[in-house]
Amino acid sequence: MRSEQHESAVTARGSEDESRGPRAGFARRAIVGDLFEAPSGPLRQVSVDRLGDAESRLERRDPIFSRSTSVHTAIAAQVISVLLKPRTWTPSPPGQPFEFSPHELVELCEHAEAVLRDEPTLLKLGAPIKIFGDIHGQYPDLMRLFAEFGAPAHTGDLDLVDYLFLGDYVDRGAYQLETICLVLALKVEYPDRVFLLRGNHESPEINEKYGFRDECLDRLGPAGDAVWRCFNAVFAWLPIAATICDKIFCVRAAGPLAARARGARGC
Repeated sequence: MRSEQHESAVTARGSEDESRGPRAGFARRAIVGDLFEAPSGPLRQVSVDRLGDAESRLERRDPIFSRSTSVHTAIAAQVISVLLKPRTWTPSPPGQPFEFSPHELVELCEHAEAVLRDEPTLLKLGAPIKIFGDIHGQYPDLMRLFAEFGAPAHTGDLDLVDYLFLGDYVDRGAYQLETICLVLALKVEYPDRVFLLRGNHESPEINEKYGFRDECLDRLGPAGDAVWRCFNAVFAWLPIAATICDKIFCVRAAGPLAARARGARGC
């Protein structure tokens, strides 16, 4: 039963459009908007066949449908408000300390670990879902993708589409802390809609060598090493793989594992 406080606005093309050649497709689509908090909120076109899925996603915003064990923290919301700015985010000047203190990052890690402990090693997810590959600290590229294709926020498309990140959030890029802090904060804030897998760079042996530890030390000062260890403690709880609708297998394979997979295919 839907909450009395929750409504969805739906309009569909009438049957008179069905015989207008190229416009016939509009008879199978609907406009869906979320009126739960903002009557002027964003509208989305969805297939009439998927209208039930869209409405169920909107209902998940109602507290009645919220997971009782979800974790909401002020630090996660603060990280998202500072870092999730696809069209307006600008990089910090060279040598500038990170926006959040070591204490705040440890708190974020603690809450992220609490959420991830509840997840299985193999995630079984459904569609529609967006899948993001290696980010490697290329935070400006991630913001451009969000600006172009929608962002994981209620002002974006989070109510209609889930998000899956395949790992390799750190190392190599210039904004590793921004990247890992945002994806962890999104996981804490939206545990049932944002999903994170573990890549081969989410291990201390790799990210100590390829730059993540160095960035923690450079931007967080003497406490950087302790924060780096906290991040790696979280990484140990990340799921390894996911399936989408029991048809698509998602995993971050690298090094010898990827080589064996290529060999098995005769490549």
